[in-house]
Amino acid sequence: MKSLLWDRDGEIQELDPYPESFGHWEVGQPLDETQSNVLRRVEAALSLKIVEFEVRGEYRNLVLEITFDNGVRGILRTQRLQFLSGEARSLSEVVQVLRREIAIQRWLKSNTTLPVPDIRRVVEPRNSTEATIIVMEKLPGEMLFNTFGGSTYAVKERVMLEMADVQLQLYKLDMPQRIGTLQVGDGDLGVAPYVRKGRYDPAPQVYDTLEDYLTYVIETGRLSLAEADEDIRTLGLRVLNRIAAALPAIYARLNRNVHRRCVLTHADLNAANILVDAAGRITGVLDWEYQFKDPTHQVWTSWHCSPDDAEKLRAVYAEAIKSKDRECWEALVDGELLRQLVEWVQAGRFYPLMEQWVEAVLQGL
Repeated sequence: MKSLLWDRDGEIQELDPYPESFGHWEVGQPLDETQSNVLRRVEAALSLKIVEFEVRGEYRNLVLEITFDNGVRGILRTQRLQFLSGEARSLSEVVQVLRREIAIQRWLKSNTTLPVPDIRRVVEPRNSTEATIIVMEKLPGEMLFNTFGGSTYAVKERVMLEMADVQLQLYKLDMPQRIGTLQVGDGDLGVAPYVRKGRYDPAPQVYDTLEDYLTYVIETGRLSLAEADEDIRTLGLRVLNRIAAALPAIYARLNRNVHRRCVLTHADLNAANILVDAAGRITGVLDWEYQFKDPTHQVWTSWHCSPDDAEKLRAVYAEAIKSKDRECWEALVDGELLRQLVEWVQAGRFYPLMEQWVEAVLQGL
């Protein structure tokens, strides 16, 4: 069965679904050295034998769906430190991202009703060459990426209503009012410098105001152009300067507490990290490796439906938020332009398209 997506021209595309497995193993078959080491450590920690697994991911993290000899299934996840060592300034930054994720996921499990996997065991490394291993429960449901495009409109609407409930739960959590990455300590919540999705090096500091944070975002965008071709660098700097010039007028519109309130945001809530059942109910919100605490972000996956459905579903989502929490709705609606600007800048590419969009939306600012 194909996954249905729509491109930026509104044309439907049929793509192969995200694979259910990148490899199968069962008892008696050979293992590579990394897999063998990981399985031995988990088996020793849990006093259970792993008899089968499916490889769910093997890029930055090795992710296995494992089956124990008692029939129980789970998800095993560990960082590939040898691979990641080239993507961070130090391995300690890589390890810190995972340690923070473990603490946040456990905190969410205890303090919300979000369908977050229960962490059943953390297997600590015995030396500097080994990585921490997480063993989690296997949640039911199918990956939204594979199902949403081909679902009926009624199912898509149910997904949007469920996504609104996720947004509202995150919005209502009592968070420290500083901009950065949430840090769960012993009984308290703190804020660490922001770590962007796909990165391990943190921002230089925690930010107290929206203005300070956007100054950092714009300056990071400028620095990223240092080694670009001259024409791209010139275009990129022109676009960034245009955005920076418009920011004071945007800040003036976002002058109420509701616009500045920091909330917890799942920074990688794409359709591959959401599980749903056949009726469109969300059964899993996965992969809290990257999260952020900032003025409210909106949860949306526009590329998985037609332009007509997208417009209607956005209205369904907004009305669901508005009917349950008007302040959350105001933050989402009023802050949409600024969120989009940040997303464009942090994408760090497509400057010709970005310039067209910026000139269209910033007229009069």
